[in-house]
Amino acid sequence: MVPLWRDVLGTESNITAGLLDYLAQAYGESVLPEDFLAYCYAILACPQYTRRFTEDLATSSPRIPITSDVERFNRGVELGRRLIWLHTYGARFVPKGKRPNTEE
Repeated sequence: MVPLWRDVLGTESNITAGLLDYLAQAYGESVLPEDFLAYCYAILACPQYTRRFTEDLATSSPRIPITSDVERFNRGVELGRRLIWLHTYGARFVPKGKRPNTEE
C-alpha cells in the first residue's frame, strides 16, 4: 500500500510531481490528490482491469490507464469515492449529507 500523503499533516501528496497540474490543464478543471486516488481505486477495483492486465500484474506493479475524457475521469472519481466510503465502513470519503461512521 502506498500512502496518499508524504507528510503527517497531509500537505504534500505522494503523486508524481506535475501530474495533477498536467491533468488539470488537460481537463480544464483542478484535480485534487483525493480525486486521483479515487480514480485509481475505481480502476484497480474493476474486474475488467485485472482480467486485461493479468500477465502484467503477475510480473510488475499496477499501472493506471488515465483517460483523456474529463467526464469519464469524473465518473471514475465518483465511483472510487463511493467504493472507498463503502470499503472503509463509512470512515473515508463520506458523501455530503451523510454522517461519518462514528463509535458510540
